[in-house]
Amino acid sequence: MKARPDGVGEAAGTRARRLRDPVLELTDATVVLGDVRALDGLTLTIRTGEHTAIAGPNGAGKSTLMKLLTLQLYPLASASGRPPIRVFGEERWDVFDLRSRLGIVSADLHDSFVRGNLSGPISGRDAVLSGYFASQGIFRHHRATDAMRQHADEALESMGAAHLATKVMGEMSTGEARRVLIARALVRKPRALVQQHSRRRHLSGFRSRAPWRAGALTDYHGGLSR
Repeated sequence: MKARPDGVGEAAGTRARRLRDPVLELTDATVVLGDVRALDGLTLTIRTGEHTAIAGPNGAGKSTLMKLLTLQLYPLASASGRPPIRVFGEERWDVFDLRSRLGIVSADLHDSFVRGNLSGPISGRDAVLSGYFASQGIFRHHRATDAMRQHADEALESMGAAHLATKVMGEMSTGEARRVLIARALVRKPRALVQQHSRRRHLSGFRSRAPWRAGALTDYHGGLSR
């Protein structure tokens, strides 16, 4: 994996430590939904530069892990007193601030963009642009700059999806829609990418098109890849 040449002027030791810093740390994390433990004492560390896949059947807790990141769910307090979850070393974070550092593509997000919004279907370009506003598509009150539009087109191109800029999400194949949503997640150049219910080829495509990006946690059915 090649490092992005953006550490010019940064001390080698400092940069080496930053590259080893964990993107995600779970320490004995437990999430209870009703009378079911969706996660039960999960401990996991994913460091910068690692590509990790988490596979399992429905109900294994993969969606629960995604919802911890987006603060839709919260873990129980740990008996040890240690924070059960840290993201980029922080035990508390603002989801909107996190989006600039961690690109997230969930199954729920995929479904919502395919369905469209109150204004109708969402085009590939508008889907990517909406990454700047953390919205489901672009609305009248949004002010997308020329630079944002250029970056959106570049993100689509980086995912081999430039031809999908004007196509609406509801008419795309599952793979096409996923590439657009990954471009949306990457448009703000986050440090890491988390995506849910992808396929092996989407992980391979991400790694080959953006080899400098760090700590991609990918969840899919049917095998692991490191």
